[in-house]
Amino acid sequence: MKRFIFIFSILVLANSCMESREEKLELVKQKGMEAVKELHETMRSNLKKAIKERGTEGAIDFCYSKAEEFTKQVSEKVGFRIKRTSLKYRNENDKPDALDREVLTTLEEKFKKTGKLPDYLIRRVTINGKEFYVFYKPIQVKKPCLKCHGDVSKMDPEIVKAIKEHYPADKAVNYKEGDFRGVIRVDIPADKLN
Repeated sequence: MKRFIFIFSILVLANSCMESREEKLELVKQKGMEAVKELHETMRSNLKKAIKERGTEGAIDFCYSKAEEFTKQVSEKVGFRIKRTSLKYRNENDKPDALDREVLTTLEEKFKKTGKLPDYLIRRVTINGKEFYVFYKPIQVKKPCLKCHGDVSKMDPEIVKAIKEHYPADKAVNYKEGDFRGVIRVDIPADKLN
């Protein structure tokens, strides 16, 4: 009888841990998606405003002078660190770290093989002794993006000039519509899920 109770207790505990893990991952997904949506809406509305006021060159100036500021504001609003990164980054501050490179490489290989990307990826990591869930949302190139990230030979020469002035080491060009562009990363501390 004691053996049965012991085994039953282990099964209940294992099942509760499994549910807890799945619940945490679902919560990470929810919080990650909310943060990405907030960043996307903030950037899109402000980028549209810059384009309306000054054309595509206004978009380049916006990205250069305001994108990091708005990303920081959204990070503070949602309570999690948010970063945009890519293997072909434009801004040096968006350079991927080792974990980002691993995820970006995995996504790029998957995209090359299948032409598809997952909706998101989650990694559990320890950073400076603290547990985090790192939520990644893949980004694909849309048609309007090509004005600043497309084939350089087909881009407006004034835009190319402005990009080179602001980003002399730019790697974020020669994309085609639908290409895998990079990710939005959201760092969610595990202790904020309780």
